[in-house]
Amino acid sequence: MHSVIPGLYNPLAYIAGGGLAQRWFRDQFYNTNRGKLLPTDEDLYNKMAASAAKILPGADGLYFLPHMGGRICPSDPKMRGVWMGFSWGHTQAHFFRAILEGVAYEYAYYLDILKRLVPGIKLVSTRVTGGGASSELWNQIKADVLNVPYQRMQRSEFGTWGCAIVAGKAAGVYMDLVATALEYSSLLGHALEPNASIHALYQPYVKRYIQLEKSLSSVFNELEN
Repeated sequence: MHSVIPGLYNPLAYIAGGGLAQRWFRDQFYNTNRGKLLPTDEDLYNKMAASAAKILPGADGLYFLPHMGGRICPSDPKMRGVWMGFSWGHTQAHFFRAILEGVAYEYAYYLDILKRLVPGIKLVSTRVTGGGASSELWNQIKADVLNVPYQRMQRSEFGTWGCAIVAGKAAGVYMDLVATALEYSSLLGHALEPNASIHALYQPYVKRYIQLEKSLSSVFNELEN
């Protein structure tokens, strides 16, 4: 993706609704617990995370593909969301952890592509923004899967703020986009460091996830024909 800063390009890949998958699961499946109605509020996310944190990495073999509205990048519009591998022993907490891990596996897929495109590239640190950034569990899962520190920022939403800075540059309010971005982009707390042993544990899961995604892409495209 061409940056607004001349000469700068950003490699770009994203999921259309990684965080939205959390909200969908909360509203449709985690608003009751064994028949007991739970309040659908922000605090419910904390309860979901607390239960998912008790589940071992890998969610006991449960996989989630987060393409609820099709895969965006690379484009595969006929793909849809999938849970695979669940059994009688899986609980609500397993399904929620599978969502968190599925998004992290998708990021690992992107990182693998980037490393093949740019040999020798080294990921030093990740800056995490948006609503999902508030989840320490999710940040730690992504840090462990990708083997890179995850660092939160002071702001939560950067899209509108970034547009305002670009508009400010055009209007003459800001002279230097890089300097302005650095001035107003402060870190929040300390980075979550990856756990080397858990990273090693996750690697077979990432490999199987990629295999599943390739296989299911063919299935979805055949179903549409």
